[in-house]
Amino acid sequence: MRRSEFLAGIATAASARPARGRTLRLDANPLGHDIDPYRDPESGIDELAWLYADGLVGWDGHTVPLLATSLPAETDGGRRLHYRLRRADWHDGRRFVARDVADALASIRATRWGTSEPYRSIRELVVGGDHDFDVLLDSPRPGFVRSFFGPYGTPALPLVRRAPDGTPLGTGPFAVRARPELQRWRLERYDASPRGSPRLDAIELRLLSSDMTANVRLLSGEADIALPLTPNAFGADRFRRLRRISSTAVLILNADRTLHDVAARRAFAHAIDVPSLQRAYDRKRTTLLASLLLSGGNDAGFARALAFDRSTTAALRAAVADRELTIVFVTESPAQTRMATLLQQTLLAVGVASTLRPTPTSRYSSLEGPLRSGAFDIAVVPLTYGDNPDYEADWSCDSRPPAGGNFARWCEPGFESAIRRGERQAALRMLYDTIACIPLSRAYEDLGISPHVRGFVAPPLLVPATYSCARWELD
Repeated sequence: MRRSEFLAGIATAASARPARGRTLRLDANPLGHDIDPYRDPESGIDELAWLYADGLVGWDGHTVPLLATSLPAETDGGRRLHYRLRRADWHDGRRFVARDVADALASIRATRWGTSEPYRSIRELVVGGDHDFDVLLDSPRPGFVRSFFGPYGTPALPLVRRAPDGTPLGTGPFAVRARPELQRWRLERYDASPRGSPRLDAIELRLLSSDMTANVRLLSGEADIALPLTPNAFGADRFRRLRRISSTAVLILNADRTLHDVAARRAFAHAIDVPSLQRAYDRKRTTLLASLLLSGGNDAGFARALAFDRSTTAALRAAVADRELTIVFVTESPAQTRMATLLQQTLLAVGVASTLRPTPTSRYSSLEGPLRSGAFDIAVVPLTYGDNPDYEADWSCDSRPPAGGNFARWCEPGFESAIRRGERQAALRMLYDTIACIPLSRAYEDLGISPHVRGFVAPPLLVPATYSCARWELD
């Protein structure tokens, strides 16, 4: 079908759709398959939960109280924080109390997100009454308040509880009222959220398995917002497109398999022509990226370790011997497919055999998928390190699967010592010097917004795009 015919068909479908009041249709493509981040702790589910749930604190360019009456008072050198709660009700009418925060913390700590900051550093939560509780930390933690049941960070978790029938409950601008079919929910207006009364009557939320489907539905008028869109979104001039930095895409090297030795990983980094791989992944990139952080410049030592050096190919062949490397990546990503194909060709040119194993997004990080099972040598994985990086969640020995997200199975005593001493720069130095992973690009997500939607603002770095949902409107 010609492009003009395709667009004409979409225009016809859009003009034929019935009036629907103030119900916004939101398509999302998270890694998980639920909208309860406690039940399905995957990237993107925490963002969707902010449609119907609130946190202790919110974000307005800085941390602000939300379900808490004020930012907590700190004592014991920042190791004890006292919270007082405002009066609020869950969507089923039950009063929100401090015991609910303790129950939510227990639920999160039973998931892989419990190994991430800020939840990992909590020694105890002491309930003092219906509206008061104290959080006891193992040490002072910069940034704790904004990310403890707040919208800043990864994960960015609101407070959720579950109804007896399994429906997730919150106190947010919209309440989950129906599930008309698998992967689809109806959220209806709730006026008592601390984020204010929403301007929409309802949100029809649909989870998709392909961002290309989101693109087509946005073009045809079947959706008003797509989170996220494919980078190659078709007909992107027909809707507003917002881009946000989401993570740093990296190649992680499985330290439990062929590339377990530091010398082998260093030889690999020099032999594969990292700048060319980065350009294959991100065609707009013209210079080497040698950093795991979302902002700032390259690390000079890491840049040297990633420089192309043909003389290292013999060392790589010796380390690999006659074994075949397994390269895994997400099936639906054209950038990952290009990069993996080039990597395979590069390895073949230096005498190293490899197998490409594209894996659907739905399986990639599932219990049986390659990242958690360890069935790979090289994998593409996103890492998110803002201004207070949580390296332990991705690299601690205690966070190796199934306990956490250290998919590389990397375990270095020196790293653990640096973390215990609070020396994050030294810990980062070890990641760089041992080539724990190789950066590909700062990864972006494109959000598609219909021209009929007003009040949708570009989300700040590490804050969910759904946080502003109470302000969304339809023409």
